[in-house]
Amino acid sequence: MNVLEIADIDLKKELKKCNSMEDLVGKNGLMQRLFGGIIQQFLEAEMEEHLGREKYDRLSGEDKNYRNGYSSKNIRTSFGGVKVDVPRDRKAEFEPKIVKKYETVCNELDARIIC
Repeated sequence: MNVLEIADIDLKKELKKCNSMEDLVGKNGLMQRLFGGIIQQFLEAEMEEHLGREKYDRLSGEDKNYRNGYSSKNIRTSFGGVKVDVPRDRKAEFEPKIVKKYETVCNELDARIIC
């Protein structure tokens, strides 16, 4: 995943719907949905880096560590709750950095991304 993609959101259309700050940064607001998509893409990129290849690529040889599905995780941010799917690997060696294991509150993380 080389390019950061915005989730299935027509940004101009969604911004026109925002009549107040609550619509933008409140519960189920635009920022909450965008933030969840960005975190998900960071997690996917971390997994690609960990495995040393992109999704669906296979290696021949001894290293047989592959993706092994996802674990759902709800994290709390200053924008509200966000559900992300944390990728797993078969050898259980993947340690995400953007949202660490057992971490459920990411106020510091979203503050850094917004700044």
